[in-house]
This record gives sequence, C-alpha cells and structure tokens, in this order.
Amino acid sequence: MHIIGDYILELVFPENVMQHLKIFFDNVQSVDTFDSELYQQIFAMKGRFHFSVQYNHKQAHNARESIKKSQWIQEGVVC
Repeated sequence: MHIIGDYILELVFPENVMQHLKIFFDNVQSVDTFDSELYQQIFAMKGRFHFSVQYNHKQAHNARESIKKSQWIQEGVVC
C-alpha cells in the first residue's frame, strides 16, 4: 500500500510470489547479499496480481495515521 495525498494505491501479490519474496528478504542481511538476478526472477513469475487506486480522504488519513503508529516508522521503512 502506498498513500499519496487522498489516494490509496494497493498492489496485492499472488501467494506464491509473496512466499518467494519473504524467503528472499529473510535472507538479505546487507546490500552485498542482495541478489538482483533472483529478485528479477521473482517478479517474472506468473500469477494474478491485483492493483487498485482509491480516492478517499478519510481512509487515506486513517491509513496514514495507522502507519505512523506502527513500528515501520520507527525502523525507517516508511517515511
């Protein structure tokens, strides 16, 4: 999910892609261990992806506030 102003953009990956991404990122300890070829292969996988764009001021505000309260902000993952 990404929030831009009052727009909420969401990309949902198929389960097989999510599993591969989890395994991939669980094994990346530093930039040096990032395997860009394997990463590209994961995104070349076939599956049903879902992408949506929604314009909703209230939901965008609530989602943004929820993210601010989450651990992601503290770890610098979401700015």
